[in-house]
Amino acid sequence: MPNTSFIRRKMQVHLTLRAGTFADGSNSKIISDLAMSASVEKLGPPDFGKCSVSIKGMALDDAQQLTTLAFNPLNAYTARNYVNIFAGDDLSGFSQIFAGTITSAGAEFADGQPGVNFKLEGQIGFMGSVTPASPNAINGTQPAASFIEKQALAAGMTFENQGVSATLSNCIFNGSAIQQARQAANMVDAELITDDDKMILLPRNGVRDKGQMFLINKDSGLLGYPKITQSGVEIKTIFNPAYRFAQCFELQSIVPKTSGIWRIVKLTHKISANDPKDGSWESSLTGYYPHMSGAVGKFI
Repeated sequence: MPNTSFIRRKMQVHLTLRAGTFADGSNSKIISDLAMSASVEKLGPPDFGKCSVSIKGMALDDAQQLTTLAFNPLNAYTARNYVNIFAGDDLSGFSQIFAGTITSAGAEFADGQPGVNFKLEGQIGFMGSVTPASPNAINGTQPAASFIEKQALAAGMTFENQGVSATLSNCIFNGSAIQQARQAANMVDAELITDDDKMILLPRNGVRDKGQMFLINKDSGLLGYPKITQSGVEIKTIFNPAYRFAQCFELQSIVPKTSGIWRIVKLTHKISANDPKDGSWESSLTGYYPHMSGAVGKFI
């Protein structure tokens, strides 16, 4: 692994308004030169991936456009703004690590502190999970992947089938587009992952992007020592945007019973840029036995 200790870490936060414009007349803005940090967490059903972002020094006009009113419950189902987070450096370029709907956003002011500290939270698949959809009925048989792809498109997401050929037969689905897609996956004993702007359908206990395996050891970014917990094996590494939920990695460590092949059942990135007080640039993985991770990895 090349030595990247002295490479400048970079972030880009892409913000898109569903209604209205920023001061320059555009509905989108890329923030890259301000001090900022982000925490991104990827989980399996019934949860959704989420992010928390802090941006220091944001213009007041931009903060005005992005601020949400959490106390207004009727706003929960209206059009929401969108956030994309990219991270990288001059050597490897930028990679997307989160794409989702902004669920809350607001500016924080503090006595004696210059500028605005703007904070936002986002969720993957938010609109597709809360927007009501018409019931769907299947008379006869239909490939599960075909039905789920239609729900993905209705939720504003793309779709990828990684090995499920089962069919649905004479059934009815209710709820939001994502709820109906999950119901269909459960009926054929498959796993459905919502990750950023994509739905991925896998066989139960299947491996995402089969054939792609990460080797993690002291020479490839492992920080400290692995821990065995009730959730599986937990490790921390130098930030790697290539990690994906439900992928497998091979761990090499002197800690007993941690070496071997694990499937990612929880993925967290914690990063920052342009802030001399915060040098966060790491990824945390929780892995479980691949053949059992469908139960422990919260796939339902």
